[in-house]
Amino acid sequence: MTPLNLIKQGKSVRIIKIRAGRSLSQRLSNMGLHAGDIVKVVNNTSGPLIVAKNYSRLALGRGMSFKIFVEEIEDK
Repeated sequence: MTPLNLIKQGKSVRIIKIRAGRSLSQRLSNMGLHAGDIVKVVNNTSGPLIVAKNYSRLALGRGMSFKIFVEEIEDK
């Protein structure tokens, strides 16, 4: 398991676990991010980390992305 903020741009990942408090877990859930979801890292340079899920783009702060643990998957 790797924190989401360490994944390189362009890689697809599966969310394995979210290690966050109740408030942040609820916020991520409201954004549509749950364990088991597959997202693609669109931008991981300076500023917020941007991921794509289905047809949506989500901006995550660095602190948020550090609490989301993922595993890389092969792009189809």
